[in-house]
Amino acid sequence: MNQTIVALMMFLFSWQLSAKELVIAVERIDYFPHYDFTDHSNPTYASELLAMFAEAYGHRLVFLPFPIKRAKRELLQNPEVDFLFPDNPAWADFQEDGQERHFSAPLVHILGGTMVRPERLGQGLHEFRTLAVPLGFTPIEWLKLQTNVRIVEVPNAASALGLVLKQRVDGADVEYNVARHYLEQVGAPDTLVMDPSLPFSPVGFHLSSLKSPEIIEQLNQFLIKEEVKIQALKQKFRLVETLADLNARQAQRHSSLK
Repeated sequence: MNQTIVALMMFLFSWQLSAKELVIAVERIDYFPHYDFTDHSNPTYASELLAMFAEAYGHRLVFLPFPIKRAKRELLQNPEVDFLFPDNPAWADFQEDGQERHFSAPLVHILGGTMVRPERLGQGLHEFRTLAVPLGFTPIEWLKLQTNVRIVEVPNAASALGLVLKQRVDGADVEYNVARHYLEQVGAPDTLVMDPSLPFSPVGFHLSSLKSPEIIEQLNQFLIKEEVKIQALKQKFRLVETLADLNARQAQRHSSLK
């Protein structure tokens, strides 16, 4: 048999052996453009990136949406769940029930912070009394301050931003790209801004696993190998990942409105 054909058959055989079904616990929430696993007809950054990864290695993805705080428990307690997304090492201890949680490199960096009306920008905590937070999210940076700010839990990010627009709360703990998308959808772009003088937490969204470190490493290699394609995907969804880029965008928008 031709050596080229033999080599190809061996490659396909090994590729089939390495291909797996990846069961991922995800949050049941609309967090576009980052993710929205409740609407399979609406591609997001995370769904497209993970699909690219799965296609490259022949894996099949299965997403299981759960309420935010339950998703982590499913990773820890449900033997059918292999991975959790999104996750971050800063959100919990590395040890869970005596097992080490393995984290991928960040799939994206997010700008977690406080969205306020423009007239409040830069005022910091002065007369800040109420903060809207999507149900299931923990405003860690705010809680560290131990202030008298009242936390108002609402069903989702859209509800939190809506309360700020109606001036019923002083700010909303919503990631910048998510807030920007919502405001554009309701025809109110730039009516709210992110205030870095308030609790601000730029972190990464990672894929984590208790039992499949080899897939995590495979994903890490993919993120390096396909860096150009991934940057193009970020541009497609207009993701802002750094405080410097955020400040530049907000300053540019402010100047155009003068």
